[in-house]
Amino acid sequence: MVSYEFIGYMGSATFGHAADGTPTISGAQNEVVLAQGNLISGSLAFNASGGVSGNLDATVQVGGYTVGALDVSVQHSAGDIRHTALGGITLSGGAIHAIFVPAG
Repeated sequence: MVSYEFIGYMGSATFGHAADGTPTISGAQNEVVLAQGNLISGSLAFNASGGVSGNLDATVQVGGYTVGALDVSVQHSAGDIRHTALGGITLSGGAIHAIFVPAG
């Protein structure tokens, strides 16, 4: 299972990567977790052009309560991919679209 957090910041954040591929952020203040959840289905895969694309469905929780779900589509070019020292990858930039579906 993959968990995620949507985090809001004050300021003008700059995102990057350390030499080992670890994501970095600077210029952000007052971090607030807006929502969190778990990826429950879907897949990302390398495409023919060396990028990553796919669809994910995720629960959305606020204060420990599931308030809905996100239907997320993702497309990253090969230039968006950074390899980490631990054998994983991080994705920056790209085209990410999400539709929120309220619970109930």
